[in-house]
Amino acid sequence: MFFDIMFGFCVVGFVFSLFMLLKNEITFRNHMKVLSAIERFAQTVDIDRNDKIISLLSHMEGYDKTLWRWWDWGYKNILPKEDYELIKPYIQEKRK
Repeated sequence: MFFDIMFGFCVVGFVFSLFMLLKNEITFRNHMKVLSAIERFAQTVDIDRNDKIISLLSHMEGYDKTLWRWWDWGYKNILPKEDYELIKPYIQEKRK
């Protein structure tokens, strides 16, 4: 009986670990997409708009907060909506 319970805990722990491994990879890629879009945005704006770039970077949601939001697998909520709309044209979906 004890070993059955321990085996169940091990299986649940293993499945949770796989889930978090996948979620971590996707969260990392989404944060890199947003950072790359901010970088492309920074290359196209004037030097006088550096305050907007700093604002975009400071409004970015933390990696841990994004990682532990289990139901959100996208990158649209990493920035506030108005900031996301600003960099949306600079996001590249897939690299070829």
